[in-house]
Amino acid sequence: MKHLKLYLTVVVVMLTAHSSTGAADNSSQSDEQALTEQLQGLDLENKAPEGVSRESLYVVQDRYLPLKNRSEITVGAGINLTGDSYLKTTQVELGYRFHLNNRWSIGANYAFVGNSFTDTANELIANEGIAPDVAFAKSRMDLLLNFNAFYGKFRLTMDRVLYFDQYVAIGPGLMEMNSGNTPAGVADVGFVFWVEKLGSVRVGLKDYIYQEKRLKGESITQNLHAHLDIGYVF
Repeated sequence: MKHLKLYLTVVVVMLTAHSSTGAADNSSQSDEQALTEQLQGLDLENKAPEGVSRESLYVVQDRYLPLKNRSEITVGAGINLTGDSYLKTTQVELGYRFHLNNRWSIGANYAFVGNSFTDTANELIANEGIAPDVAFAKSRMDLLLNFNAFYGKFRLTMDRVLYFDQYVAIGPGLMEMNSGNTPAGVADVGFVFWVEKLGSVRVGLKDYIYQEKRLKGESITQNLHAHLDIGYVF
């Protein structure tokens, strides 16, 4: 009888050990399967996270300096490239621009114009005693609609990147001439370079087309100016 009890005890112990071993194996397999599923979840294969569209990612990365509803003030200078051969014309400019969004803005500009005779004009006065019949501007104003056609960037160093917009602008203007005020059509094209998040540098060509009055008659003329403006965005 004692032998029988001992035998049954050994059988129960063996069955209990086998059951524990099986449960441990099943638990190990479950843990391994869960770990495999987690690793597969981390394998994104260079894809955007689910639920984020390409359009949303592009909007986030659209530009370094968002321009929507921002103002910009500028101060600069320009020189006339196609004026009368008897005059040298330069100007100092002040401007304000409101950015409707990253593409469109409206800007108002005022320029103080300075004029001086060229060597050709001074020789005419000295030799002939005759002052040239020229029309010259005293000031210029314009109201322009600006469109940023192309946004880009290029690297200056390993740690610094310069961002820029290529822009075009068009609108009406008003010329204060020595013979009185006259309306003008104005067009501007160039590049604006964004300095950090607050600064701007504009380099462009601005053309004024207007009716010019002289003592001997009137004519349609244009003045093409190269200009450089430094701005602050806020």
